[in-house]
Amino acid sequence: SFFDFEFEALVERHTVGKFDYTVVFLDPLIEQQLSISKSTRLRMRGEVNDHPLEAAWQPVRGRFYVMLSKSLLKAAELAVGSCVTIRFSLVDQDAVEVPADIQHITQNNLKFGNNWASLSAGKRLGFMHWVGEAKTTQTRTKRMTILVQGLIENPGISPMDLVKLVRQHLVN
Repeated sequence: SFFDFEFEALVERHTVGKFDYTVVFLDPLIEQQLSISKSTRLRMRGEVNDHPLEAAWQPVRGRFYVMLSKSLLKAAELAVGSCVTIRFSLVDQDAVEVPADIQHITQNNLKFGNNWASLSAGKRLGFMHWVGEAKTTQTRTKRMTILVQGLIENPGISPMDLVKLVRQHLVN
């Protein structure tokens, strides 16, 4: 196999607060091979039933899970209870490929660029995912504007907290 690890698992529902996520939990035998800390997220690249996946193994109550997006579930025709084959390799935990438009802003807006550079790789990836999942150019542009303003006004903010701030402003 092209990937370092492979196992079979069930697709499960995982509730965090008010939100339900569709996830796969990491095989405990593979977790032992990785000898990872119970509080560490591990970025990976792999596939679910031959469909590409870039995500992170995230810790929860002594186990690790990876979230499956709605688009992946649809493309792979999966649902909670489906049996899947997961293949994956860990990737450089600090490497982040920044899209050209975000890179351009980091170079031309000193405050944004400095604040962006101070973020962890995980936060940068979270913001890029949020911007990148926009379905229209208009939404992407709006999210880029929110990202720039949000990081300038709130250095170090997490993607989730920035989205919460945006929602609060829409409600108020």
